[in-house]
Amino acid sequence: RRAVAALWPGWTGPIIGLVPASRKGTREWPAERYAELARRLAASAGARCVVFWGPGEEETARAVAAAAPGAAKASPKTADLKCLGALLSACRLVVTNCNGPKHIAVARGVPTVTVHGSSDPVCWNPPQPGPKGPESPLGHPRHLVVRRDELSCIGCRQNDCPLGTTECLRDLSAERVERAALSLLGAEAKLP
Repeated sequence: RRAVAALWPGWTGPIIGLVPASRKGTREWPAERYAELARRLAASAGARCVVFWGPGEEETARAVAAAAPGAAKASPKTADLKCLGALLSACRLVVTNCNGPKHIAVARGVPTVTVHGSSDPVCWNPPQPGPKGPESPLGHPRHLVVRRDELSCIGCRQNDCPLGTTECLRDLSAERVERAALSLLGAEAKLP
């Protein structure tokens, strides 16, 4: 908590974690969308964002933070997964791709908004708690999924986009992801 507080001294508003990297291009929402999301969340919810990164990902995190001045900063380097979990726990929620840090956030009890492209959220998102049945909604209410369900290729499970476009990620708006984040924050949206 001290490390996150050092990024935003005296800040009392919500801190939101952003995890823009993924090992697979078909699971990586563009960095510029993360930067737009950080700017939008600063305006609509008075939030500040911490952009998390691991080995080989610092450049992406710094690019997101640079494109959202005043709204986002890159996280400090983490020594190990335990430290990453502690940093994620300092966040009110985490917006992420389908990746390892998302699962650490879930394990630490931090609400998540996950952007899905090629991955199937039924396989990778926590299930709805309680009794299961044909009318049970998919997904956990504290771990939301945002994806372009209207695409016939969504959830293709491919590591390379068979269409060569990754439109499932490229054309997913920051506004849609923001709405999911605001619903978890309980903030009243100030959207146009």
